[in-house]
Amino acid sequence: MESLQALARGADGLCYFQWRASRFGAERFHAAMVPHAGPETRLHAAVRAHGQELRGLSRVAGTEVPARVAMVFGWDSWWALEDRGRPSDRLNADEQLLNYYVPFFERGVAVDVVPPGADLDGYALVVVPNLFLVSDEQAAWLDAYARGGGVLVVGPFSGIVDPRSHVRTGRFPAPLREVLGVSGEEWLPVGGPVRCRWSGGEDGFAAGTWTELLAAEGAEVVAEFADGDLAGHPAITRHRHGDGLAWYVGTMPEQAALGALAERVLADAGVAGELPDLPPGVEAVRRGEVLFVLNHGTRDVRVELPGRADDLLTGAPAEGAITLAPREVAALITT
Repeated sequence: MESLQALARGADGLCYFQWRASRFGAERFHAAMVPHAGPETRLHAAVRAHGQELRGLSRVAGTEVPARVAMVFGWDSWWALEDRGRPSDRLNADEQLLNYYVPFFERGVAVDVVPPGADLDGYALVVVPNLFLVSDEQAAWLDAYARGGGVLVVGPFSGIVDPRSHVRTGRFPAPLREVLGVSGEEWLPVGGPVRCRWSGGEDGFAAGTWTELLAAEGAEVVAEFADGDLAGHPAITRHRHGDGLAWYVGTMPEQAALGALAERVLADAGVAGELPDLPPGVEAVRRGEVLFVLNHGTRDVRVELPGRADDLLTGAPAEGAITLAPREVAALITT
């Protein structure tokens, strides 16, 4: 399954260590394609069978995985965020990236991870889970993207320092204040859960680790804090900027709330996943003309399909749905 996942996500080759199990040395019990028991074994039979699968999937070689969503991750920003003397050491750029990525994965939405300053043409939605360090050029890059019609989402504690890691003075996030239509005056890390509520009387959600004292400056308040000194202040905002939209998230919502947020921003961007209503643990990704569906779970799952499909791995046709066993993969040509 993991080999086919790599193929589904863009690999043109699959390399394994090692060919034949070593008889001596520190790795003499390391797994190998030919085990100590020889080629007439269950393991080597599986290797040969996988080779046949790859031959049947050769049509995807050289094709791309199209993505209309990009996530921005800056290495220098991550390094700067990990420096000592922060308001809290529990806000981590890599964890933020993963937390924001999961809802898109669960909805079968392909995502590219790009560095600050990358070409954003073709992306309908750009998510910035955290960009603590922002240059003036990078701020202008994000502004131009939203102004030109894109949907931008920015997470907390972004735009705080310049490339020398000097704090930008004034209300934060100073270089992104205009595009986001919101600004703040205090960073308020928290030790426990904080209740928030969606605007319009919808059910609330829990956030944690990080909050900010914010004021909307033209942005619509989508969610607000419901507890303590921050009660009534914005937690999540949405701002019309030029021809596009810019969202700001001034806290760290629980995963279910990030899922609800993903639904909203995907709707704004007009982006849908490959398959609707994917069961938990199921991945769907299209590469070229082939739709890969992978069951990462421990139970059989039924996956609804929009129409008829043929599975390149089994040769079996499917009409309307497929059933996958645990760690089973389908490579579908849909019609």
